[in-house]
Amino acid sequence: ASLSAKNVAAEEHDNVHYKKLIRYQPQNRGPEKTSLTYNALKGQMQDYDLKVLDNDIFKSKYFQNKPVTIEQMQQSADLAKYVGFARTDAKADFFMLGTSVIIDSGRNAASGEFVCTGVMTVKTFSTASGEDIASETTSESASGQNPNDCAANVSKKLAAVGGPAIGARIADY
Repeated sequence: ASLSAKNVAAEEHDNVHYKKLIRYQPQNRGPEKTSLTYNALKGQMQDYDLKVLDNDIFKSKYFQNKPVTIEQMQQSADLAKYVGFARTDAKADFFMLGTSVIIDSGRNAASGEFVCTGVMTVKTFSTASGEDIASETTSESASGQNPNDCAANVSKKLAAVGGPAIGARIADY
């Protein structure tokens, strides 16, 4: 009915209202340069009197200047060679391999803090036989004053839950 009206005020139709602008987290940014969860998990292993080598130094000896991801290593013969290198060069009894994913969920409307969730998957196996020693998947959520603070908090929680389970099984082995 309003379309057929001849005396329509044009200025009434030019009004545009925006209620909220949402900025989405960039997707497929790739992994962070430093794994917060790995560092927190190494601390947990020390609580069980387990010696953990720094993987950055060890990996640089084996792979030298070739960048490698966990997915590439798991889907090639490099994993077996790398584990063998860990056994002979570092005299490692076990090998730990894992990933963590932390998702920024934005701000909590009630508290104003940033909220994030994280998932950690770790498997530990014997360098001699390949026998599974300790595998664990854990998920947690946390909050913080900014996204980095939130990521650090959720990483600590992931390690605090997964670390004792993994550490105890490795110590028993």
